[in-house]
Amino acid sequence: MRDALSSDESFSPASSRIAALRRVSGTEIVDQGIQLARQNYEALLMAGSVPLLATVAMRTWLFAHPHRVTVWSNLLLILFNSVWGALANASAARVAMDVLEGRPPDAARALAVAFRRALPVVLTGLCRAVLVLAGLVMLVIPGLYVISTFVLAPALPVLEPGIGGLQGFRRSATLTNGARRLVFGACVLPAYFASGASVVMTLLTSRVLRPHAGQLISALVGISVVAALTPFIAAILVRLYVELRMRKEAIDIEWALAAPSPDAVA
Repeated sequence: MRDALSSDESFSPASSRIAALRRVSGTEIVDQGIQLARQNYEALLMAGSVPLLATVAMRTWLFAHPHRVTVWSNLLLILFNSVWGALANASAARVAMDVLEGRPPDAARALAVAFRRALPVVLTGLCRAVLVLAGLVMLVIPGLYVISTFVLAPALPVLEPGIGGLQGFRRSATLTNGARRLVFGACVLPAYFASGASVVMTLLTSRVLRPHAGQLISALVGISVVAALTPFIAAILVRLYVELRMRKEAIDIEWALAAPSPDAVA
């Protein structure tokens, strides 16, 4: 994985773990992603939660200024959530990739990388959201196809140095080509599950609490659910990314050749 390796000074001996990964099914990708998230949950949670604080601040401000809530403000809120959600997922994805590359999980480093690459991350995240929404408005299947094709795009600028916005879309389309069903089952469905869980918890909280007081609390509960599940979604995304590169570019062989031998490490 030359792109990833070029971002650091040296190749860690622990990175030989990725070379040992075998090609797996969609179910195994999800399982391995969940295990990756569980083992590094604190760092993943920190990296994914910090960008979402901006969403919390916006929700609190709108609650304190209800007269400013209009159709346009709600539309801007959706775009605002897409921006910070893309940064949250990209930050957590960088942590997961660091772990697979043999580095210690470092939320601060991942956040620095994500914010340094914020422009392509945000642009791809927004464009993907618009394309998916347009596809879902026309018919459900076009929207699902679009998100399966470009699911990797917002994270690619932090996973592969030098990838820009348009390049991210092309790269995602290339990696997912011929594996859209795998991508949909392994990554898109879990992402929709996380979104659905957030919506359900938001609605349940708003029904239990009083309408006015429950509006803010329910929104914060929904954001908390997103933050809690982001580590798992990001880890699954990264494991899928590695799987697709293994299938198309044989990076497992590349990593095996790049990893130092036990004798050399000793």
